[in-house]
Amino acid sequence: MKAVLRNVAVVSAIFIVTFSIMLVTNYFQVRGVTPLQTEVVETLKEINDRNVNNPVLQEQIRQLDLLARKAYFVRMDHLLTGVYILLGMLTVFIVCTRLYFARDKDIPGKEIDPIDEWAIKTQARKYVVWIASGIAATALVFVVLSSPYLKPFQQAGEADPSGEVAGLQGGENVLPESGTAGGDAQALGIEAGIAEATPGAADVSGAADASGASGEVGTSGVADASGAAGTSGVADASGVADGTSGSAGASGVADGASGSADASGVADASGAIGTSGAADATGSSGEVGTSGVADASGAIGTAGASGAAAATSQDAVSKVTHNAFRGNNSNGISSARGLPVKWNLSNGTNIAWKQAIPRKGYNSPVINGNKVFFSGADDQARELFCYDLTTGEKLWSLAATRISGSPSQMPQTTEDTGLAASSVATNGRQVCAIFATGDIICADVNGKQLWGKNLGVPDNHYGYASSLLIFGNVVIIQYDNRNAPKVLALDLATGAERWSKSRTEKVTWSSPIIANVDNTSQLVLMGNPAITAYNPNNGEQLWRVECLSGEVGSSACSSNGVVFGASEYAKLIAINGADGSVLWESTDFLPEVASPVATSDHLYLATSYGVVAAYDARTGELRKEHELNTEFYSSPIIAEGRIYLFSNDGTMHIFSANNDFNLLDSFETGERTLATPAFTDGKIVVRTEKSLYCVRNN
Repeated sequence: MKAVLRNVAVVSAIFIVTFSIMLVTNYFQVRGVTPLQTEVVETLKEINDRNVNNPVLQEQIRQLDLLARKAYFVRMDHLLTGVYILLGMLTVFIVCTRLYFARDKDIPGKEIDPIDEWAIKTQARKYVVWIASGIAATALVFVVLSSPYLKPFQQAGEADPSGEVAGLQGGENVLPESGTAGGDAQALGIEAGIAEATPGAADVSGAADASGASGEVGTSGVADASGAAGTSGVADASGVADGTSGSAGASGVADGASGSADASGVADASGAIGTSGAADATGSSGEVGTSGVADASGAIGTAGASGAAAATSQDAVSKVTHNAFRGNNSNGISSARGLPVKWNLSNGTNIAWKQAIPRKGYNSPVINGNKVFFSGADDQARELFCYDLTTGEKLWSLAATRISGSPSQMPQTTEDTGLAASSVATNGRQVCAIFATGDIICADVNGKQLWGKNLGVPDNHYGYASSLLIFGNVVIIQYDNRNAPKVLALDLATGAERWSKSRTEKVTWSSPIIANVDNTSQLVLMGNPAITAYNPNNGEQLWRVECLSGEVGSSACSSNGVVFGASEYAKLIAINGADGSVLWESTDFLPEVASPVATSDHLYLATSYGVVAAYDARTGELRKEHELNTEFYSSPIIAEGRIYLFSNDGTMHIFSANNDFNLLDSFETGERTLATPAFTDGKIVVRTEKSLYCVRNN
C-alpha cells in the first residue's frame, strides 16, 4: 500500500511541476499578444482594403477570424480547466504524502543527532509539501496575471473576437445566432381541421388552440408537430409530414399541451375545450400535401389543390400562424399551403413587397394574422416593429425605454450577434421582444406597451441570442449566461415572475421548444452540458441528459414523442421524451447554428460547412447527404412536403421531405440571408442583412 501511495505522490508531484511550468509559460505567451492583431491579419486587412470586391479574400479572412475566435475560447477553457486540474493534483499529492508518512510522523523523544534519519525524514516531507504547494501557488498567481490579457479580448471592442475582422465583410454572421423562424404546429400538408390563433380567435386566455397559438419556441406554446389528432384524424401530425400519403380528419389537430380537439372547439393548454372564442376547426379532409412537391422528372410541381385554393384569395388573412422562432413550437414544421417555389429580388419575380431594415438585428420575422413582427437595435435605440403582411407598410414601432435597471451603456457584443439576435414571440394578442441589454418589453398587437423590465445584463461573450417562447399566459425565457443561468416564466399581462429555475449550464445561444410527449407539453432546453425537459406550467424538471459540449447555438426539435438535439463538436442524439432515455446517437454531421427538423420518419439537419443530411428518425441511420459547398445558419423548414433552406449567401435550396430526399431546386434570391423565413398560406416573409421582403406567387 505504501508503495502505491509513494508512486501516486511522485507522479502527482511531477505533474504539478510540469503543469505549473506550462501555466507560467502561458502567461508570457499571452501578455503581449492580441489574436486578431497579428501580422497575418493586419496584412490581410490591408489587402482587403485594396480589393473590396474580392469575395474569395473575404471568405479567407472570415475563416481566419473564426479560427482565432475559437482558439481564444479554447484557451480560456483550457486555462480554467488547468486551474482545477492543478488544485486537484495538489490535493492528491498532499493526501498521498500524508498517508505515506502517517506512521512515521512523530519524532522520538530523545536527543537527536543533526543527521538523525528520523529528523531527515520529518524535515524532508515538510519541504516536499511546501515546495509542491509553492509551485502550485506560483502557477495560480500567473493564471491570475494572465486573465487581464485575455479578458479584454472578450470584452473590449478592440479585441472583439469577430468585430474587426468580420467588419471587413459588412458584418457577416459567423457565430451562433438564434434568430430564426418558421414552422407551424401541424404536420405539413394537413389541410383539414386547423384552428389557428388570430386576434379574437379561440382561447383568449393564451392557451393553445388546435394549431397551437400558445407555447412555441420564441413565441407561443402550440401543438407539437407530433401532437395527437382529433378522433377522426391522424395520430401524429408529423407522422404524415414526410411527403407520404395519409389524411387528416376534419376534427382538427390536438393542442400541444394535452387533450384533443373536435369539430366544435379546440383543446386549450390544460386539455379543456376553449369556450371564450370560436375556433375554426372546419375544413375538408385533405390529403397530405404531396401535390406540388415533385413530378416524375424531379422538378418542383406548382399545381395541386392547395395552390388552386391559395390562388382564389391571395390577400385573404390566413389562419396559419408563424408565431415565433422556427414557427409554432419552434419545431420547423408549417401547415402553410400554396407556397411559392421561386423568386428573385433583382428582377422582382414573385416579390410582393420589400422594405429596408430600420435597425440591425439577426432575429427572424414572425407572422400572426396580417401582421409581421421583428426587432432591431443599435447604440441609439432598441425597437420592436410591426409591418403589414399584405402591403409591407410599417404599422408601428415601440422603443424599449424608461425600463428600471436598464444599462446606460450598451454591453459589448460581437458584430455578427449585435443587440437584437433574439426572435420575438406573439400569440395574436400580445407580442414580446428581448434584447442583449436584458431588457424585455411586451405590447399588444396595436403597439401599446403593456410592461417592460430588465432581467440583468447578460454576461455573454458574443451577446444574448436566445429567442422567446409563449406558453399559455406566460412568456418563457432561457437565460443561460455566466451570471446566474436560469429559465423563467413571466406573466404576459403584468410581467410578474410566475416561476424561475436555476440552471447549471454554461453560456448558451440556443432557444427553447415545446415538445408533445404522450399528449403532454414539455419545455425542452439545449445547453452545455445537457438537454433538459421541464414542465412549462411550473418549471419542474422532468428529465436531463448530459450529452453536449462546446458552444451550443442550435435548438432542439421533436416528433412522435422523441426529442432530437445536435451541436457541433458534440453529437446528434435522440431522446425518449417519456423517460429521458437515449434512443440513439450519431456524429456523422453536426450543425453549428442551424437547428434540425424532424418528422416521424426522418430527421434533417444543415451544417455550417455545407452538408445537408437526412437520418432515419427511429434508428439514427444516415440515409443521404448533399454537399453544397456553402454555409448554413438559417434553419430548415418543412412545408407542403418540401424542405426550404437558405444558405448564408442568399441561395434558397428546396429538397423533397420524403425517402428520396432529392434536391429539387437551388436559386439565388439576391441578398445574403442568415435568418429563417416565416411561412403562412401563399406567402413567405424573409429577413436579409439589409431588408425585409414578402414572397408571393404572382
